[in-house]
Amino acid sequence: MWSEIRRIQLTGGATLTVSLPKNWARDIGLRQGDLVVLTLQPDGSIIITPKKLIREEGKEREAIIKVEQNLDAEAVVREVIAYYLVGYNVIKVIFSKGGEEQREFIKSVIRQKTIGLEVMEES
Repeated sequence: MWSEIRRIQLTGGATLTVSLPKNWARDIGLRQGDLVVLTLQPDGSIIITPKKLIREEGKEREAIIKVEQNLDAEAVVREVIAYYLVGYNVIKVIFSKGGEEQREFIKSVIRQKTIGLEVMEES
């Protein structure tokens, strides 16, 4: 998770703009001309979601997260919740050997922070 301060610019005399971080845009595959959805939150903040990541009705979307032993469990939780919020209906979390404590922590936090998200299978 990161945060960055950006300055709002006035363009064309009537439009306010803010640039998107290039690394973020590249990492998620955004290009010039792509659409993003701005969702106003009750606290006044805005969530920016690439339109191509929003689930179309009836279409199954699957995300796969591979967890290494040394990966921060909080980072995994944030990634699962991010996929959940943009509409993925199947999120597979694959752990390397061991990591039982990490796995239980992640499941517990996700159950507390989400509605309707559940563990379907473990092996």
